[in-house]
Amino acid sequence: MKNSVGEHVRDLRNTKNVLISLLIGSLTGAAIMLLFAPQSGRQTRAQIYQRSIQLRDRTQMDRVSPALEAGKTAVKAA
Repeated sequence: MKNSVGEHVRDLRNTKNVLISLLIGSLTGAAIMLLFAPQSGRQTRAQIYQRSIQLRDRTQMDRVSPALEAGKTAVKAA
């Protein structure tokens, strides 16, 4: 149990260093991604918008279809 406080402080410093390194790496990766993007920001935003609409519609259908089937089954059983 010697140096348990010292070891704890050292662990916190290591954790802090790892988190700072991850943040710097993420920011660097994002900057490089923007520099080497194959299309303009306007095109990228439009593509993200279209894909989000497709995902929303698909998700809604995944939720609505089972509810419709359950409703049809309930009506037939009544």
